[in-house]
Amino acid sequence: MPSDPSAGLLVFCRGPRAAMKVLLLEGSSATHGIGAGADAGGATYRVPSWEHTVGAPGGQLPPELSIEERLRRRPRQPKPTPDDLLATARTGFAADFGIEPRPPFLSLGGVKQHRHRLLYVWACEADASVAETIVRHVRGRPAARFVDLVEARGLVVPAQRRFVDQLSALVPGDPAADR
Repeated sequence: MPSDPSAGLLVFCRGPRAAMKVLLLEGSSATHGIGAGADAGGATYRVPSWEHTVGAPGGQLPPELSIEERLRRRPRQPKPTPDDLLATARTGFAADFGIEPRPPFLSLGGVKQHRHRLLYVWACEADASVAETIVRHVRGRPAARFVDLVEARGLVVPAQRRFVDQLSALVPGDPAADR
């Protein structure tokens, strides 16, 4: 049975000479470091993400029913809409980093990760003061940092590299987009 999808938020800010930096978290909840981080010499980073959960199914079905009948009768949960997933990413980011991300949000699409987990990611820009606040907030956690796009591409888990590449292509004025 597929798990609930996850929603991620790739926060970026522009530095000197229009160079872009993105926020990445150390560790991989999807691959636990297996086959990832080869370009980075072992350290693996990922896009900050949160699992979208819907309400638990109501009530238990009688155990005397066959497994097929219980599966057929179980209540179906509606699939989350893109707006639901974006709301999950926004509230998760605000809870973890203490800052409410602001629109506009660029949809970077989705990927199927390890164990068939679906991850949908949006990007949003933070100004320099907000980025400094995030850096101060995560400084206590060596597991999070802002890195430029070229470095991010080498650090992020392979399944999530397309988000870094797509952000580079979508946001005008980034020197890394000219590769």
